[in-house]
Amino acid sequence: MMHESGPWGWFTEKVLPGLFLSVAVSVAATSFAIWQNVADLTNTVKNHEKRLDKIEVQAQQLVTRTELLETLKRVEQQMQIMLLQANIKQKVEVK
Repeated sequence: MMHESGPWGWFTEKVLPGLFLSVAVSVAATSFAIWQNVADLTNTVKNHEKRLDKIEVQAQQLVTRTELLETLKRVEQQMQIMLLQANIKQKVEVK
């Protein structure tokens, strides 16, 4: 069955508008889904950056192992000085 404008007339009249509409709707839906995923990813990255900033601040406030060992050595030296000043000959061991 042929239309007056030939076989392409039927295609351009009946099929092409629906095809254009379905392509436009699928492109719009896909674009919206991608936009939502990018927005979620951006929010996740921002949250991770905030958490990393907090962790960096906390790490700067923590006492390092070296500082702790130096403090422990000073305490040990002060104890030895006190024992020597008190004429105590007994050795003290910290466990």
